[in-house]
Amino acid sequence: MPNGLTLVALPLPFLAALAMTGGWPWNPMSVDLDVYRRTAEDLLSGTPLYATEPGDLPMTYPPFAAIAALPLLLFGAESGYVVWPLVNAAVATAVFARVGARGWQAPMLAAVMIMIGGPYDQVVFLGQVGIVLMGLCFLDLAPGPTLLGQFFPSRPRLLPRGVLTGLAVAIKMTPALFVVALFAVGRRRPALIAGGAALAATAVAWLVRPADSALYWGNLLGGDLPQESDSLYRTTNQSLGSLVVRFGGDPERWQTAALVACAVAAAAVLVAAWALFRAGEPTIALLVVGLGTSLASPVAWTHTFTWVAPLALMILRRRAPQPLALLAAVYWGWTTVEPFKAIDASGDAALQLTILQQMVVGLGPLLALVLCLGLTRWARVLGRQRAAVGMGPSTVQVSS
Repeated sequence: MPNGLTLVALPLPFLAALAMTGGWPWNPMSVDLDVYRRTAEDLLSGTPLYATEPGDLPMTYPPFAAIAALPLLLFGAESGYVVWPLVNAAVATAVFARVGARGWQAPMLAAVMIMIGGPYDQVVFLGQVGIVLMGLCFLDLAPGPTLLGQFFPSRPRLLPRGVLTGLAVAIKMTPALFVVALFAVGRRRPALIAGGAALAATAVAWLVRPADSALYWGNLLGGDLPQESDSLYRTTNQSLGSLVVRFGGDPERWQTAALVACAVAAAAVLVAAWALFRAGEPTIALLVVGLGTSLASPVAWTHTFTWVAPLALMILRRRAPQPLALLAAVYWGWTTVEPFKAIDASGDAALQLTILQQMVVGLGPLLALVLCLGLTRWARVLGRQRAAVGMGPSTVQVSS
């Protein structure tokens, strides 16, 4: 039975999400949600998914995302502006509850994260999918009791581990890093299920829209993503690869180097996750992989870094060494305050930053990379401690 504080706190994330979406008087401008609705309408009408009118934002996700967006059409546009932030508030609360925030703490944390700015604010304001994708992957794979399991102990989950992660991969490819990570730590069954679910969903989309699927995946193999022309180097792109392109000043000449930087980020994330998992920290390992889905992507807008807050919270809860805990807190603060947005660098101006401006804009990815290295070192210390008491490598399940 929830206590009084929990009942008081429970509405707060939903009210916060509505306030940050449209405020008062109500004036929502969820431009990305409009793109998802338009794509779903195009799917039903037979209009090409990737053909946009001048001035329209492009559809940048795989064709299955259009199928996943169909439920948005159950509501009118105005109703959708209300429903979608409420969904995001519920998922954010569930994620914070899964990382250990109990009772009133989970909804309070979700409300605070939405209200103070940064990724959560942007997700609800723009109508983005970052929180929902985080929920699909993390709630699917994280260890610990599920909400369903509290009511039905004999059947704690409706779907096998990996299915929701696979659907997230089919919607936006970056969660594929979870499949790689699951294989790396020896959890082959959920990895195979996630990979199979992603392929099945992609195949369904191919059957429904073969021309759009051939166009999207053909362009992807050719290195041509359906992004805006300055996406690779815009200052709000906070991937490690974008830092390289801005530093080089020439997107065409430095594109290969940027992809190498993204591969380095992915490797650092996977090494940290593997070490953390073996050291008995599977939840932190999953959250690090979540961070990697942005850090290692060629295009990682600031609203995709929803993983940083629960990651920092878990590091603080586990009483990591003070320098590591401080680094996690600083990185969370950086992704929340986003001081680099004060630099006016629209368009190609992002390729002509001063050294000081480069340092400000690029500090976020570097902090993330250092955090991964610090977590790897801490995990090795924990591993030695486990070995000293005869526990050996972790046998914790990725999900329960």
